[in-house]
Amino acid sequence: KRFTGANGSDWYDPANWEPAGLPDANCDLTVEGVAVTMTNATSVSLAKLTVGAGATLRIVAAPSKVTAAACLYTNAAIVAVSGMLKVEAGGTLVPECDIATGAPVVFKVGSFILEKGGKVDATGKGYGWTQYTGTAPEGAKTVSKGGNFYTFAPGAALTYGSASSNTYIDRYAPFAPGSPQHVQDGATGRGGGVVCIHAATVMMLSGEVRATASDNAGAAAFSSSTGGGVWLSGAAKPLWAMSTTAPKRTTCS
Repeated sequence: KRFTGANGSDWYDPANWEPAGLPDANCDLTVEGVAVTMTNATSVSLAKLTVGAGATLRIVAAPSKVTAAACLYTNAAIVAVSGMLKVEAGGTLVPECDIATGAPVVFKVGSFILEKGGKVDATGKGYGWTQYTGTAPEGAKTVSKGGNFYTFAPGAALTYGSASSNTYIDRYAPFAPGSPQHVQDGATGRGGGVVCIHAATVMMLSGEVRATASDNAGAAAFSSSTGGGVWLSGAAKPLWAMSTTAPKRTTCS
C-alpha cells in the first residue's frame, strides 16, 4: 500500500492511499516523496513500514488522560509494526509528543533499520505551552505573558531565571520529553521530544537520531528549553552469534 497525498497530507484520509482505504495490520506500507501527518494518534498496527527518500512521516500523539509526568507511557501512542520499520536515505520520521501532557509516541517493531542519510527527528517535539482562554485545565502550570498559557511539563520555566521544579523527571533514565522555555511576550519554544523504539530482533543505526530542544528567538535571551530523550532497544546477542564459528575462549587468571 502506498501513500499518494492525492487529497493532502492526512494519514486518516482514505483518498490519500493507493489502493484507497486506510491501512490495517496486514499492510506493507511505503511513504515516499510526500509529507504525511498522523494527528491525535493513539495506536496503529502495520505489517511493514518504509519511510523512503523525500518523505516525512510525522506522528503526533493524542493528549494523555493522565497528566502526571511519571505516568507518561500510560497513554502513549503505540505504533506496532510486526515486521520491519525502515527509514531510508533522505527519509525523515518525526515522532511528536502531545504538547501539553507530554504523551509520547512509542514504536514496537520486529526490526528497525535507519539508513545513512535517514533521520528520526524529534527536535522541538516535547513539552510546550498551550494558549487558553477562560480557565486552564486542573493541575496545569500557568503563565500570562502576551497571552494565557498552560503546560503539564515538570520543569517549565515560569518566569525569567526560574524553573518550577526539576527539569527532568528522572536524572538517570532518558525517557521523558524536555521542558519548554518560559513565555516572553507570547514567544516560547518547545523541549526536545522522545525517540522511543523497541525492536524485537535487529536494530541497525546508520543515520541520525535527534531529540534536541527548539528555542524561540523572542525568548532566547531569558531562558532555554531542555533536550528530550532517546530510548532505543533491540535483542541482545553477542556479535559472534551470527557466525557459524564461535570465538576461542580465553582463560584469565
